[in-house]
Amino acid sequence: MPKTVHCPIPTTTVSKFLVETELESEVHKDLLNRKLFKRVFQVKVVLTEDEKTNVVNIKRIKELIDDKLKELRTKSIFAVSDMFKNEVFKDAKEKTVLIGLKAEKKYKFSDDWVAVGKEFKLANVTVLMLRIYLKRTFSSSLEFEDMKDKILLTIKDEITNLQKFSS
Repeated sequence: MPKTVHCPIPTTTVSKFLVETELESEVHKDLLNRKLFKRVFQVKVVLTEDEKTNVVNIKRIKELIDDKLKELRTKSIFAVSDMFKNEVFKDAKEKTVLIGLKAEKKYKFSDDWVAVGKEFKLANVTVLMLRIYLKRTFSSSLEFEDMKDKILLTIKDEITNLQKFSS
């Protein structure tokens, strides 16, 4: 008969390390209870090699959005923005595009040059996703729509500027 090993329950949890403020505690509880934030806005910006300098401008716009969203918290609207870089090829510097295969004593080249061309183009593309989420403090869809409209109205200038960069 196998021996049973008894493991004591740890007295320290991850939440004790993550949660420092009352707001963090509230958000943590909401996430544990699957009361997730609701997305109210999203924009996808695709930048080619020539346009990559625009990342700085887009980050500035995000900072303006963050400042305006903080102001909305005084009106009981808790919204946050998130931006992430979605790289087409994670290791683009080490990525190779296969053009020819060695078959026997000679090389065999791909007939699908369209696919090869797409891979070359994608290797030089950066995709930025900017999203805005609303904390679920609303109790009805009408209340959500009202909060969403207030958020979008507050950051309408920034949205217009972001859409100049989007595809």
